[in-house]
Amino acid sequence: MAAGGFAALFMTVCNIQPIFQVYLANHLGAPASLLGTLFGFMLATGALQLVSVFIYRALPRRKTYFIAMSVIHRFLGLGIAASAFLFLTGKSGIEAARLAALALALSWVFMNISTSGWLSWMADLVPEDVRGSFFLRRSAIFQTVTVLWFFAASVLLDLVPESGRSWAYAAIFGIGALGGIVDILLHVRIPEPAPPPVEGRLTAAEFLSPWATAISSAFPWARVSRSLPSTWLPPSRRRASPTWPSSAHPTSGWAS
Repeated sequence: MAAGGFAALFMTVCNIQPIFQVYLANHLGAPASLLGTLFGFMLATGALQLVSVFIYRALPRRKTYFIAMSVIHRFLGLGIAASAFLFLTGKSGIEAARLAALALALSWVFMNISTSGWLSWMADLVPEDVRGSFFLRRSAIFQTVTVLWFFAASVLLDLVPESGRSWAYAAIFGIGALGGIVDILLHVRIPEPAPPPVEGRLTAAEFLSPWATAISSAFPWARVSRSLPSTWLPPSRRRASPTWPSSAHPTSGWAS
């Protein structure tokens, strides 16, 4: 439960969320092409979750690999904080923006190459009869910390004068990264149950079944959403800026 709160510190700022977007686009002056490339790459790294399934099948334990990959994932958040210090040293905004984008892109690689192991680990750890309430409470903690942390970070950025804004961003991203590292370190003490025995290979039909379900569910909604005024749609489905979607949160659902 506590780990979910620390994860929120990381995901709120070291992610394609408003604070990071404003930092790159407004504070550092990053071009739309860099933002678009970063967002597209982060979405593409979601395919690594499929690769991680086969990695975990070949490993005797999930916990060690997950923690190793996730610690790197969270440490890369310090690279975003370092970009603010780089900007303070007199380097150009585009150089600092490239460092921040590279750190975030690599962070998402390590996250997606290990995400499925956490989901499998928690599914085996939490009894089925309380699993729903467990994840509901964990999500409540995650969302509460997200709201409070986003509000605090936003107020800090508003109060700090322009001359000290880079220091404020460095502190915000640094706190987020350290919170994310604590989240992973808390998992060290969480036991790992023995995974259930794997019976046979994953068939093509079993592999494609979730994709078929997702596609069949998505296309009807896409047809309906195109025929409705944007104000009738939920915020995540409304049109945003032509260069940057408003609901950019690629693959962090595992953390909530």
